[in-house]
Amino acid sequence: MSNKRNGSEARKLTRALRLSRRAMLGAAAAMTGLAIARKGPFISNAEAATPNLRLLMWQPYAIKETIASFEEKYKATFSPTFFDGNSEAFNKMKVGGTKDFDIVQGDGFWPRLYFRQGLTQALDYGKIGNMSGVFPDFLPPNFPLLADPDHAVAEKYGAWQKKSLYGRTYMGVARMTYLIGPDGKVARRWDGVKVDGHAAVVLAAVAEL
Repeated sequence: MSNKRNGSEARKLTRALRLSRRAMLGAAAAMTGLAIARKGPFISNAEAATPNLRLLMWQPYAIKETIASFEEKYKATFSPTFFDGNSEAFNKMKVGGTKDFDIVQGDGFWPRLYFRQGLTQALDYGKIGNMSGVFPDFLPPNFPLLADPDHAVAEKYGAWQKKSLYGRTYMGVARMTYLIGPDGKVARRWDGVKVDGHAAVVLAAVAEL
C-alpha cells in the first residue's frame, strides 16, 4: 500500500512540475513577445518629459546638497560619470562621449584640445545669466592657461605614460603632482594621485618647506 501511495504522489508531483514549467515557459514567451512588439525607447512619458543633465566630471565636485537643490529647482535629473584624470575623460569622449554627455569638466590645455577635436562646442557667455558673478580675471582673454600641446614638458616630468582604457592602449598624461621648492628644485612628488583629500596633503607638505 505504501509503495502505491508513493508512486501516486510521485506521478502527481511530476504532473505539477510539468504544468509549472509549461506555465513558466508560456509566461516567458508572452513577455518576449511584449518586448519585441513594444518599440523603443523603453521609458514612460513621465520620464521622457524630465530633463536629464549628463556630466563627465571629477567626483569631488558632485556635492549631494547642490545636486539635490538643482534637481528640485529645475525639475531635472543629474547624471554624472566620473573620471580620475583629463586623459581618461578625453578618451571617454573620443570613444563616443559626444552622444553621452552634455557638459564635461577639464582644466589646463584640455578644454582647447576638446574643442580642436570637435568634441565640444563654442560657449556663448551671453546666454549664461549668472556670469556677472564671475571675477573678470577668470574670464577669457584675461585668464591665460599654460599649454603643453606636444607634451614636451609632460615627458620631462615623466608624466607622459602608456595607459589603457576599455582594452585600448594609448599615451596620456598620468595624474602626478610635483612640489617645487623655493630653490627651484623638486621637493616632493606624488604618483597615482586621487583628487579627494590630495590638496590638503600638498598644503601640509608646503608648510614643511
